[in-house]
Amino acid sequence: MGKIFRNFFDSIVNIFIFLPYYFSVPTLYRTLFSPWKNLIAKKTQVGFSFSEWASRLSFNLISRALGFLTRVFTLAFFVLCETFLVVAIPFFIILLILFSPLLYLFDLLSKSPEEKIP
Repeated sequence: MGKIFRNFFDSIVNIFIFLPYYFSVPTLYRTLFSPWKNLIAKKTQVGFSFSEWASRLSFNLISRALGFLTRVFTLAFFVLCETFLVVAIPFFIILLILFSPLLYLFDLLSKSPEEKIP
């Protein structure tokens, strides 16, 4: 019976370890203001042109804004998932405690591997 509780808590810990890797949280924080898909406009003409400079500036700002928004929404979804788990875990623990007598009875009534072999 203790094995069921140990496996349950091990799985909870594994989920909390897995989620930051799944959402790439350290990378998202490190590249929060990076351009979207690394799209940037570079100077292509010789000399200075105000319209070309404004075009490059606006494209680069829009690209960085898109990158920022996608990363922020991904991080917000990560926080939402973590919050849901923190709120839901007590309910899962209560369910496990309530159903543990049934699980124990099922374990007693099931055949051992030696009994299953004909």
